[in-house]
Amino acid sequence: MGSIKLISFNTRGLNAAVKRSQILHNCKKSGADLLLLQETHFRSSKVPKFHRHYFDKWFHAFTPRKNSCGVSIAVAKHISFELLDSYKDRDGRDLLLIGKLEGTLVTLVNFYAPNSHQAKWIRSTLALIDSLKRGELIMGGDLNVSIDPLLDTSSGKSSLSYKTLRHIKTSLHMFSLIDTCRFLHPTDRDYSLYSQPHNSYHRIDYFFIHSSSLPKLLSANIRSSIHSDHSPIDLSLALIPPPLSKPSWRLNETLLSISDIRSKIANRLELYFSQNRTDDTSVPIVWEAHKATIRGEFISDRDARVKQLQIKIEKLEKLHKCSLAISIVSGKGYIFFFFFLG
Repeated sequence: MGSIKLISFNTRGLNAAVKRSQILHNCKKSGADLLLLQETHFRSSKVPKFHRHYFDKWFHAFTPRKNSCGVSIAVAKHISFELLDSYKDRDGRDLLLIGKLEGTLVTLVNFYAPNSHQAKWIRSTLALIDSLKRGELIMGGDLNVSIDPLLDTSSGKSSLSYKTLRHIKTSLHMFSLIDTCRFLHPTDRDYSLYSQPHNSYHRIDYFFIHSSSLPKLLSANIRSSIHSDHSPIDLSLALIPPPLSKPSWRLNETLLSISDIRSKIANRLELYFSQNRTDDTSVPIVWEAHKATIRGEFISDRDARVKQLQIKIEKLEKLHKCSLAISIVSGKGYIFFFFFLG
């Protein structure tokens, strides 16, 4: 069975056209089938148009206030989704969709919890979701609280009391909800939010599924981000077959500005034509075949450079997180080195 990939991301505003375009483009490149976006700041009086976009099916819970709240769910054009019912919070904090996703009955929930009285909000929201849900339950969003401060914060502390955190865990357990990232990475220390004023990291963005869906859980990860103080998180579930077609390839012309790539391609072209331009092979065949050969070279060089850049970004993030953990523990008279595995 194939899989479906979801990305949840607190965008801190999507009204700016350039930022919106960059985020959606990156989500498309990441292979996302569905998006759960928080803090879009969309208002009912002014909603961006998404006609002919890769993510062409959009559902919103609008915010009544400027530059605050607002959540949206987007479905890629190659994914079929039949909406059967929906619920929208009037404050733009949660959006619930019930529908058939590639023929599978699902309940999709996108949430953005308040930064105070989280336990009360979580308990009441989960009760509402439980009364409405049908089929597979998939929840994603910003909970505005680190459930396990020892693992989910770089400081190892929480501004909430132990009693409040226990109430939150009890509510999740009561409705049989599984924190997908923690289930697959039980001891990893990784974070989805960097608080610059406090110089600390936190994991407050989550994907939850019902415990009965655990056999379908394939992966759950925290991604790198340059568009927000939050990082996107992704979830892959075995629900639908993969798409049959792939988009056509286009040359990234910026590769031609790199001297070592130009030299490599020139040498490869010279070698190719010296080996294949023979009397028994027609010129059109040699010409068409060289396109596939050089395309493979460009793709290989592009993938290698993207991988190197991603490794550098991840190393920098982990070094920063590690430096914070070391400085915090060093202040107590001990020094520990934490290694964060990707």
